[in-house]
Amino acid sequence: MDKVPGAAVVAQGGKARTLGYYASEVGIAAVSAIVAVVIGTAIDLTDVAARVLLFLAVFGVAFGGLVAYRLLMRWRMGREMSAWTSAVEAQMNRAKNQFIGNVSHGLRTPLTGIVGFAHVLKEQLRDPGTREAVDMIIKSSADLGRVVDDLLVAARLDAGVLETKLEDVGFKEQLATVLEFTSLGNAGTDVDCQDAALRVDPELFRHVLRNLLVNAHTHGRPPVVVRAQVHSGRYICDVADSGPGVPGAVRDQLFTRFAHGDHGEITGNVGLGLSVVKQLCRRMGIEVSYRRHLGMSHFVLSVPLAEAAAQVDVGARRTVLGRTLGRAKDRAFGAPA
Repeated sequence: MDKVPGAAVVAQGGKARTLGYYASEVGIAAVSAIVAVVIGTAIDLTDVAARVLLFLAVFGVAFGGLVAYRLLMRWRMGREMSAWTSAVEAQMNRAKNQFIGNVSHGLRTPLTGIVGFAHVLKEQLRDPGTREAVDMIIKSSADLGRVVDDLLVAARLDAGVLETKLEDVGFKEQLATVLEFTSLGNAGTDVDCQDAALRVDPELFRHVLRNLLVNAHTHGRPPVVVRAQVHSGRYICDVADSGPGVPGAVRDQLFTRFAHGDHGEITGNVGLGLSVVKQLCRRMGIEVSYRRHLGMSHFVLSVPLAEAAAQVDVGARRTVLGRTLGRAKDRAFGAPA
């Protein structure tokens, strides 16, 4: 038996529905005519015009009922189709996230082994050229590891299973950990930070700092500078680099997932790291923004302070304000400043 292609089946189904509509309308007209004749005979209508009007009235009521029924069926079919589509999309997303998670977990183990053995091999080598080649292996493995971590976090975010545990932690300790384990401290990162207690998830916050620093070193130019201080009840952290900055075509979609791949101005970029930064910051109540100022690119974090640190900052600002008002009062009454 010859198989009918899917498009032909759909076309045949459409023709069948059209013929069904015509048949139902013809049937309604015939039934309406019969009902009109029966009613006209029953009430002894002899006027032709009255019989025609009666037929039209019966036909209008019947046809209106048919239209209402069709609209109701279309509405129900639309709801069922929408529910089915949503269920299929949800199932596909779950399958995608599970696949990404499995692949990412599968990549993590061999990557850890590669990096570990590469460090051991480097310690045993004396030839500068060979050691440089091993350094390239370590750097490339670290880059791939960061992509895997971002994929894992993105999959957990999409699946809604990423837990956020807010704790009071010191900023300098978190930054030092990131610089140590990513070797970015040896890559020319200048740090000028006031330490403070922050209310964040330590693991997620380190992920944010790592992505911003890697982004600055990868797409910017030295010096890469990290400045941070308490300001107006928040902790402001500025990660700046001297690179060419973000092209205007990309700037509006800077924190959008995979948006950078459509633009040739940014090379070597998956387009996932900054979108992960944005999502993680939102979960911790952190505001993140980008600006270009005096030839440098700035990624600025506005981080919630721990409760004790916030109270200290408020007290300090009140003290400064009190001193300012006191000096103004002394000057107003002629007292020495």
